[in-house]
Amino acid sequence: MKIATPILALALPCSVLAQQAEPVKISPPLQQTVKQLDTDGIHFSITNIKGDLSEFSTLIDKIFLGVLKKESPELSKLSATKILEISGLTLAQTIGRSSKHVGDFYHNRTFIETKGSDRGLLSLIGNTPQPWASASYAPAGADLVVESNINLKLVPQTLREIATMLPGEQASQLEAFLDGPLPATQSRIGETLEKLDLRYSLIVDLDESKTWKGPDGEDYPAVYYCTRIDGAAKTLWPLYKDMLGSVIKYSSKGNVHTIVIPEKMDTPWGPSQPVCVIDTDKNQIWMAFDQGFLDKCLSSEAKLADSESYQKATNRLPQQGFAHAYISGAACKQLLTLSKFGSLLAEGDEDMAFLKGMIDPEVLNKTLTSPFGYAWAARHDRNGLLLAGNSPVPDKGSNKVMNSTFMAAGLSAMSYGPIMRNIKASKRTQSIQEVKNLCMACYSYAEDHDGNFPKSLQDLTKDGYVDNLQDLITIDFPEKGMKVKYLPGFTMTSKASNILMFSEADEDGQVIVCRLDGSVKVETEEELVQALKAQKR
Repeated sequence: MKIATPILALALPCSVLAQQAEPVKISPPLQQTVKQLDTDGIHFSITNIKGDLSEFSTLIDKIFLGVLKKESPELSKLSATKILEISGLTLAQTIGRSSKHVGDFYHNRTFIETKGSDRGLLSLIGNTPQPWASASYAPAGADLVVESNINLKLVPQTLREIATMLPGEQASQLEAFLDGPLPATQSRIGETLEKLDLRYSLIVDLDESKTWKGPDGEDYPAVYYCTRIDGAAKTLWPLYKDMLGSVIKYSSKGNVHTIVIPEKMDTPWGPSQPVCVIDTDKNQIWMAFDQGFLDKCLSSEAKLADSESYQKATNRLPQQGFAHAYISGAACKQLLTLSKFGSLLAEGDEDMAFLKGMIDPEVLNKTLTSPFGYAWAARHDRNGLLLAGNSPVPDKGSNKVMNSTFMAAGLSAMSYGPIMRNIKASKRTQSIQEVKNLCMACYSYAEDHDGNFPKSLQDLTKDGYVDNLQDLITIDFPEKGMKVKYLPGFTMTSKASNILMFSEADEDGQVIVCRLDGSVKVETEEELVQALKAQKR
């Protein structure tokens, strides 16, 4: 049974009757959701969705998948009901939404009661909220902050559950992917994922003291950014440090390792020198486009968390969770400038006409009015999923869960043909990755053998650079069992454009070509023949 209670709909036009109206009674299943929302704003609604998705998945199994399985018997194990169970969304009980005008913002809240489920998709965000960290190291003037966490530990288990519903060959490929080696390492992909619970953050600063002329003639500020990844250094550094050390120099101080790109990169506002710091003690990886900005993030000078703008923009938002974003008032002004440029492009270029209406400068000018900027946060705990934001516009949307599901089902039905046609393209993409893996193995071999590539691919197996050579030299491009031909005799000082290996041609006359510069791409058979003729070793 559906229960929807928009507050405005409860107000009777007659003031006398309104005074006599009894307080709204909320049924027990909805009370937990009500506690997470504002009931005194411009919008409030709650809906009981318990069992809705399960009923709909059953309908999909009977109608859409029933027809699909008749046409494709290999999909007989596919089940929308089981996919829903794997996703972890079966425990969704209620959904509520509210919007309240508070100062310069509309404080919007959406809550989905999940009973703290940590299965499937919800396992990626977990149910133990973590305090926000990015604002504590972002410089006080930072203009954009994005922070989120993703727990990959249960991904292999979830993928293996999905594999049980796939046709035999596809299931085997998925299992082989999880059991296969991480590129350029001996560590298995599945085992590596099971160790990773990551927290990612991005800090962007628009430095108006340094400007550059955009293509529209406007002055734009210099852009500096820094990213931090928590939870990966201890796992990834031991796997890649030797390979990195062979191609680029890095310095170490204890368990803090610093990699500086030797050559500076030109930017419109001047040269920058990217830098990466791996701290295995703190299990952190820092990356920045400029050493100076990284130093500002690592220093003890004033931080964004202490600034008035950030505190105003994040007022009443969860102080911990799995995702958080903030954009400053200054960055909003830059969006307005960009929207004007986009509108000009839309007027003068047919290829850019799609921008018209999407980025209306007048609408943005009337909407992005907060001098403090805006912020959003998402939290998932033992009660459920809360999405909250101090936004420029109110959220008065109705329950879109079922609407979105029906839309997705419709799109799935319409895309059945294209999906089947794209299997060929999918195999091609996988084959390109397999050739890349083979190329990386050859490079690892050369680094250990005075720069000499192997005399034959069998040498890779002998010395333990690959586990199963046959799987790599026999690819599906797109026909099953196509061979990869290797050209021996090169060293790491050979001409970078030389071809190292290539695949057999497919029915369209296309081949996968790998060159000594590490590039792997699809070319025509004619282009390959001409390149081999011109190649000098």
